[in-house]
Amino acid sequence: MKKLLFIWFFLVSSLFSFDIKELENISQIKKNQDVILMFSTSYCPWCIRQTNVFNELAFKRENLQILKVKDDSKVYKELLAKYPFTIKYFPTSFLVNYEDNDMFIIHEFRGYQNEKNIIKVLDDKDRF
Repeated sequence: MKKLLFIWFFLVSSLFSFDIKELENISQIKKNQDVILMFSTSYCPWCIRQTNVFNELAFKRENLQILKVKDDSKVYKELLAKYPFTIKYFPTSFLVNYEDNDMFIIHEFRGYQNEKNIIKVLDDKDRF
C-alpha cells in the first residue's frame, strides 16, 4: 500500500511540477522583478536537488522568474565577464534585479538551499 501511495504521489506531483528554464540569452531575464539565476553543472547531484526546490518554488510564486545557467554555456561566460558573480562551487544562485540594462545582485545563495531559506530572503522587507 505504501508503494502505491508513493507512486501515486510521484505521478501527481510530476504533473504539477515546473521545469525551470535554461538561460540562453541575457534578454530572457525579465526586467524590474525578482529573478533567481542558478549556476549549475550537468554532473552535480546537489544541482539536481536545487532544481527540484526551485521547481516547487516556481509553482508557488508565479511572479518569480527562475533560470538555470549551465557552466558550459555561452551565456555563463558572458554573465561572468559582465557582472560580479563569484562562482566557487555548484550550485550557486543569485537573487537579482535587472533594470535599465544593468543587473543588481540582491542576494547570493552559496550551495544547496532549502525552500525555507530561499523564501526567507524573498520575503525580507528590509532588503534594498
